[in-house]
Amino acid sequence: MKIIFASNIFSQPWFILVLLIAFFGIIALLVFILRAKFKINKVEKPKDDKQVAKENLSHYLQDVDDPETQKEFDEYAKKEQEENKDGSTNKGDEKKNK
Repeated sequence: MKIIFASNIFSQPWFILVLLIAFFGIIALLVFILRAKFKINKVEKPKDDKQVAKENLSHYLQDVDDPETQKEFDEYAKKEQEENKDGSTNKGDEKKNK
């Protein structure tokens, strides 16, 4: 009689539903525990516009091998940094003042 009852319970729709919910609940619990343990982070920090522009330019441009040209680039970058430190970031104002 117990065997008939056991086989009868597995054919019930509510029992199948409970088994499916329990199965997927266990999978979700395992994923949650693994993410908490290994600190998996899908979201990347947004990049600022200057960094994105630099990456895009470096993707399309080749490195400069000529030392004189590289020196000019370094001087220009140094000049730009000094101008940014002085607070004059707007290039249009400099042209108007000259």
